[in-house]
Amino acid sequence: MIFPPKERSHFRVKKEPEGFLVVDFSAMASKLYLPISVSGSFFYIFLHQADCLTFCHTTCNTKAKEKNLLYLDTNCMATNDIVFLQDLTGSYYDDLPRLKVLLPAVVNRLTSPYLTNIFGNDLQFGLASFKDKPVPTLGEPGDYVYQKEVSLTTDAALIKTTVTGTPGIPGTGFVATGGADEPESQLEALLHAALDSSIGYRVGSKRLVFLATDATYHIAGDGAAANPTAITVANNGDGVIDPNEDYPDIAQVQTALIANDIIPVFLATSDVKSTYDGLVSSLGRGIVTTLDSNSENVADVIKFAIAKANAVITIEGTDGDENIDASNITTPGNQVVFAGAGNDTIDLFGVPGNHFVDGGAGFDVIYGGGGQDIFDGGSSDDNLYGGNGNDTLLGSSGNDVLRGQGGDDILQGDSGKDDLFGGAGNDRFIFDTGSAFTTDDLGVDIINDFQRVAGNTDTIELSRDTFTVLGSSGFIFATVSTNAAAETSTGNIVYSTGTRSLFYNANGATPGFGSGSSLADPQGGLFATFASSTPTLIATDFTIVD
Repeated sequence: MIFPPKERSHFRVKKEPEGFLVVDFSAMASKLYLPISVSGSFFYIFLHQADCLTFCHTTCNTKAKEKNLLYLDTNCMATNDIVFLQDLTGSYYDDLPRLKVLLPAVVNRLTSPYLTNIFGNDLQFGLASFKDKPVPTLGEPGDYVYQKEVSLTTDAALIKTTVTGTPGIPGTGFVATGGADEPESQLEALLHAALDSSIGYRVGSKRLVFLATDATYHIAGDGAAANPTAITVANNGDGVIDPNEDYPDIAQVQTALIANDIIPVFLATSDVKSTYDGLVSSLGRGIVTTLDSNSENVADVIKFAIAKANAVITIEGTDGDENIDASNITTPGNQVVFAGAGNDTIDLFGVPGNHFVDGGAGFDVIYGGGGQDIFDGGSSDDNLYGGNGNDTLLGSSGNDVLRGQGGDDILQGDSGKDDLFGGAGNDRFIFDTGSAFTTDDLGVDIINDFQRVAGNTDTIELSRDTFTVLGSSGFIFATVSTNAAAETSTGNIVYSTGTRSLFYNANGATPGFGSGSSLADPQGGLFATFASSTPTLIATDFTIVD
């Protein structure tokens, strides 16, 4: 995708093997247009790992007069620092169980190697939470206005454990309690999230703080009005949490966000969305997205917000039911479509290019074109159809139907009971949640046309992040005739020929597959079944990846 230039700089590069031209862009805009005149047969360009180059003929830009054009877009591989700031007051108790399942899953999706053009290839994640002031009428004993949980990290397992808790250890993980009154400390929490150096924001990173809440926020003066004995001084806008200090005003939060280059993203339930729309208007920055009543669509709104912040979306849908096809696409080239909520139909047949489509919430139907397309169904039950290219189909949550059609396709059902059809070509069926195996996270998929013939050799790809007992030196594959025999097999991956069922046996010959009751007893179980035409699986049908 080519972005319009914000700054233009002209440099003439001579073909001199002994010398280098070094240009420092650190003080310039992130998107630069560089016409390069080359007076030799070749030239070299050395890049920092965070930079991205796109070469383009004049047809990419109708105003261009030269054929040797170089576009440098340092945002396309941006360093993204993402902090999840979670409301843990009592009113969030009904949303929290689903959030515990979906938040780790969205971290895995955002770091997918297939989606670096959308979300970047250098992401770190942090966690923080808030309740309210621990004083009467405002909150309850043990409440807090802000608390860092995890500094920015690439460790998805740490994020999940912090949110969901450690198996077998009661009281671990996020718990929603406290917050006596309806407004909470969202503003003060956002102020401290912006000023907290221990979070570990990286120099030059794009910084987003996702604040998930179902309540309105306290403003300056609320504390003293509610409890003048406990709250005795105005907030001074610094990063120190003082017990007798009032809530900050919006201008103080705005100053902190701007000074630290942070974009707030409010994940708000529908009953308070208008409140946060007004706050974003007052702050002069930010995004507001609507959470379903049980936060089922949290992955959808987080993906959309990051893509929006990265300025890669070419077609943005609404929350209604939409039909998007060639007649709606007026700009040539690769399309990045976020359809939004609603039951959408997206048909890219006849649209040249390699496209990305995110269906968002709702029951969506997506058809591919002739290129190498990537589809993410989003939440709910979706139908994804690849074209003749090598496509990547990602189901996300819901019971989805994925059809690769022609080409060497990648199919990943994610959670739910998904129907997978690879079609012609050498297809890969991916099982990976980014964290240790649970049936809720992975679901049980049906692989309907697994093949092992010349030109159609399919593969089942298992991630060690999910199938944690699979070693780097290999794994034990076993074939048994019944599901009961699978429970006591010594194999790590066990195929039952009687039911054409595939099991992850996390505890070896111990009866059962593993309960997940403790770290010493990881969870295992059924994760796929196969159509009657499937050849008996063998060890070489599997690939193990990190």
